[in-house]
Amino acid sequence: MPSSQFGNIQYIKYEPAFGHSFINCEYFLFTLKLLLLSGDIESNPGPDQHNTSCLSVMHQNIRSIRNKFEYVKDNYLDFDILCFTETHLSDTINMEHLCLDGYGQIYRKDGNAHSGGLLMYISSSLISHRIHELETPLPESIWVELTDKTHSLLICNLYRPPHYTCEFWDRLNICLELAFDRSNHIILVGDINEDQLNTRMHKFQDILTLNNMKNVIKRTDENN
Repeated sequence: MPSSQFGNIQYIKYEPAFGHSFINCEYFLFTLKLLLLSGDIESNPGPDQHNTSCLSVMHQNIRSIRNKFEYVKDNYLDFDILCFTETHLSDTINMEHLCLDGYGQIYRKDGNAHSGGLLMYISSSLISHRIHELETPLPESIWVELTDKTHSLLICNLYRPPHYTCEFWDRLNICLELAFDRSNHIILVGDINEDQLNTRMHKFQDILTLNNMKNVIKRTDENN
């Protein structure tokens, strides 16, 4: 696992938020300048397995993790942070059944056995805690703060069900305003069910622009 000292993060990598195919996962690398909202995507990004200052973040809309838990264990354990949406977990599933080697913290928010649900795994090498007050305006999210001696970074895993009302976007904007009061380093991952390649769907992009943030996903390889 990469070092927990993320003050010198050089890259962040994660799966595109609008990918829906479970098997087709795609990962990207970005510089820390992107987190600081002042830089550009690397011109030739690619995994750097020898970079110990790299923090890796993976998101997957998993559509029932109970049916795919073995696949997760076989394929995703080299990431520092795992974020899942639509876990389809209920409170009848005990936490011990969700443990993964190398991950010291598990944060979950259940829906029911047939819809919804959020799940985050944080590497044992990282110091983290959940920020519940950021979830109050947006129950469809989990907010986690990573800290070291001098820095903090917020990561949000969120899910917007299809055909949700416009109120969701207002509440997301409120969350971001509160989050920026805590840290200037924020990562959003999840499934917002809005096609970012469709220029008529611009509510999410409007929020990013309003908060001086950038959507770094430029393409999708969805194959359904």
